[in-house]
Formats: sequence, structure tokens, C-alpha cells
Amino acid sequence: MTNEDIVIADGEHAIGLAGIMGGGNSEVDDQTKDVVLEVATFDMYTLRKSSMRHGIFTDALTRFNKGQSPLQNDYVLCALMAGIREYAGAIEASAVQDKKIDTVEPTIMTSVEFINARLGLSLTSQEMWTLLSQCRV
Repeated sequence: MTNEDIVIADGEHAIGLAGIMGGGNSEVDDQTKDVVLEVATFDMYTLRKSSMRHGIFTDALTRFNKGQSPLQNDYVLCALMAGIREYAGAIEASAVQDKKIDTVEPTIMTSVEFINARLGLSLTSQEMWTLLSQCRV
């Protein structure tokens, strides 16, 4: 590893090359009972350089090379947690820890009429707000 690589660490050791590959000590198998979920956004150029430097090309890297928005992380984590609760009967062991960098949430100017016309629906502004704010961590 170099100072330019981004790693995921457990406080004592690196357990994965961020956005590229996890370490063997973080694999999930039939005996796994506890899982820590991480949803993150990394600089795609830094990941690409690390991948090239180490000669590691993975599905994870392919996804991160598309440049995800950090604004999607809350929704993705919420959906992931809901799926694991529903399909595996999991329970949340602790509160969500969020280490956000300063981001500016975009403002979109539109109208209820514009949205309903495109969707072919007749939602009220309150119904839209409810749908858009359902999955917040």
C-alpha cells in the first residue's frame, strides 16, 4: 500500500482496499452472524490509480468508476437495511454512524403539475413529499 491508497480499516488493520476489494478477514460465509454495513463514495480517480498500481480489477471498481453521487448514500443504506431485515430477519445492533463530508444538496425547481404530467398520476404535494422522504437514515 502507499499513502495514495484509500483503505477501509477496523482501527488496527486495513481490511480492504476501498472501492476495489475487501480482505479475506471480512468475507461473509455460512457461519457469519454479525455484519457491518458500509455505504461510501470514493474519488473514482484515486481508486482507478490504486487499481492500476496493484493490478486489481473488480466488479466493485467498475461501479465506483462510474462516479456515484454522495447524495445517494442515505437512500442506499436505508434500502439495504430494509432488505436485510425483510429477507434475513436481521435486527439493527447500533445506531447508524455517518461521517459526511460537506456536500451541497441540489435544489430542483419544479411543480406538482409538471411531475404528475410526466408520471401520469395525480399526486398531491404532500404525497410526493412522503414518497421522497420515506427512506432517510
